[in-house]
Amino acid sequence: MIRLLISFFFLTNTQASIENYFLSKEMTEICEKSGGFIQNNQIFRSRPRFSQVGDELFVVYSNYEQGGFDLTHFRPHEISTRNISLGRVRDIKVTKNYLWVAREFQIDQYDLRTLEKLAGYEIVPYELQSKSSAIKAFDYKDGKLYSVHGLHGLSIFNTETEKIEAHHSLDTNKDGSMAVNLTVGEEYLFIAMATSRPKGFTGIISFKDNLIVSKAQYNQRKWGVVYVAAQMASYGNHVLLNNAGWAHLFSKKDLLSSSTVNPNWLAQQEQEPQGTFHLKIEGEMALDQKAAYGCGSLTYRRNQEPVLKGKIFHQAF
Repeated sequence: MIRLLISFFFLTNTQASIENYFLSKEMTEICEKSGGFIQNNQIFRSRPRFSQVGDELFVVYSNYEQGGFDLTHFRPHEISTRNISLGRVRDIKVTKNYLWVAREFQIDQYDLRTLEKLAGYEIVPYELQSKSSAIKAFDYKDGKLYSVHGLHGLSIFNTETEKIEAHHSLDTNKDGSMAVNLTVGEEYLFIAMATSRPKGFTGIISFKDNLIVSKAQYNQRKWGVVYVAAQMASYGNHVLLNNAGWAHLFSKKDLLSSSTVNPNWLAQQEQEPQGTFHLKIEGEMALDQKAAYGCGSLTYRRNQEPVLKGKIFHQAF
């Protein structure tokens, strides 16, 4: 069952922008759900995912009250929301005309207008399917699906030939690292790598033409390691990482030229009656040439009772 809500708004500028969308009351309501709610001593949060398509923005987030997911489509002068049932989901992306949904070993393609399933692409061959080879995250560009698989590295699947075009270990067998997320830039893939070994590589790989171009190690003494559930986004000259709830910004130039990198931490403080807190990012983020955007949560106690709040994250850089 699909629930459709449509509202209209008028931008202060003649062109739509990510910033304008994050000023809308609809985005405020979406981010408020990121604060979450408690049920059976467990916190449930919506953790939105953002996809930018031209001057439009798509936001997909869990709807724990009605079940399934809500898909909100921001475009100039109109916002629409649909509640959709997708089953178990590992990652979601929206491109022009299509909704892409990653399962454990395959990625399904849906018509964005009708939500009819058009195809299901097996990314991990049956004989290689295991818990450790499951899809962690994926991205799409020009007919190709780029997916990361933890210790099993990177796969590139061509949707036209319906075949795996390339696979790369990303040196996971050498340094004990695992590929946990990625973002497709204009020229390079940027891949977040986590590790469970004390001396394993943890940082961001730059990848092009089936080759590792550079490996930028996190300055662990100052910034720690890449979290296994890290989320990535890229735009223009920057790569953005939601690392355990903190927004870490990198220039692509630094990632391509430095062996060790220090992120620019985009911190947003919120003043509450109980004190000052840093907003913790939930889910993915979006960015443009001048700022990063997303939804965040605050968790604290008031009179021994937990307080959960969700707010818009917006930090210029």
